[in-house]
Amino acid sequence: MKQNVIKIIFLITTIVMLIMLIMPKQEIAASEIMLGDINADGKIDSRDMLQILRHISSRNNKNNKHTEWELSGDKLKAADVTQDGKVNALDLLAVSRYIAASNSLEIREKHPEWINFGRKEPEPEPTPEPSPTTIEVTGIKVDKTLMEIKEGETVKITATVEPSNATTKAVMYSSSNINIATVDGDGNVTGIKEGTATITVTSNNGKTATCTVTVKQKEPEPTPTPTPTPEPLKIEVTKIVLDKTSTTIKENETAKITATVEPSNASNKEVTYSSNNEKVATVSQEGNIAGIAKGTAIITVKSNNGKTATCTVTVKPKIIEANKIELSVGNITKNVGETKVIEGNISPTNTTDK
Repeated sequence: MKQNVIKIIFLITTIVMLIMLIMPKQEIAASEIMLGDINADGKIDSRDMLQILRHISSRNNKNNKHTEWELSGDKLKAADVTQDGKVNALDLLAVSRYIAASNSLEIREKHPEWINFGRKEPEPEPTPEPSPTTIEVTGIKVDKTLMEIKEGETVKITATVEPSNATTKAVMYSSSNINIATVDGDGNVTGIKEGTATITVTSNNGKTATCTVTVKQKEPEPTPTPTPTPEPLKIEVTKIVLDKTSTTIKENETAKITATVEPSNASNKEVTYSSNNEKVATVSQEGNIAGIAKGTAIITVKSNNGKTATCTVTVKPKIIEANKIELSVGNITKNVGETKVIEGNISPTNTTDK
């Protein structure tokens, strides 16, 4: 690896020396050279590069036979053109670039940092602008010098400094008695309790203006009359509609009628159910009808405001089929043309058709 570095350094040195032979010479004044002038002859050239090259070769060669090539003291400091605390191939490259830029205006214009060993020239500090002339406040005006407020009330005082182009227009507000009246940084004055306080406005240079504040006792607020809560608009039932107006059931059977009030947004939709003949049919308050005995009954549905609807219920007897017939005689003997009545019993005894 070190052998490769040495080869690269020799190659760079050869290239730089060829450039120097081709390009016209241009002397650099000693006053312009800060680093790189190892020979201390007031100029930086291939001889300085050779000094750096020899130093690097000596430092990197284990079998060093030329210890005299190693730089020290001011020469070592002059060789460290990159200012990184060591002398290596980067310093050799920087010196070669310096020589190329110093001997060629074209290269110097393209790479101006090469003439300073890779470091850009520091930008000049901006010239500070002269401080503007300070214009002092000569007076303060307030929009009110006397003010009367009530306890708990807040009123604003507006202050204006003179002249209008004063450098510092900021002012401070203070109260002579914060138990009577307080004031914030924006000039808002609040009455605390009955009495008198002086509000002072002060500029940064000590100019002042004042406002006398008189705080009056707060009048007791009248007890508000409670506003009656308006009753909600009552929407009456106008009609009751039943899902059936007549029905037929048998004894011990049930049926249901469903009632719907109109309009659908009526305030009270409750209805009651009643039968005009509970011996024939009864009805629950859910509209469930029960057949009791043969006959006819009228079921009436009524709203809270008296609207009604009816359903006629006809109850028919329950049909009971005969399941047995018993005769009351044994063997029967009769003559031709003779008639005899035979009695019998039908079970069950409540059979509908005997």
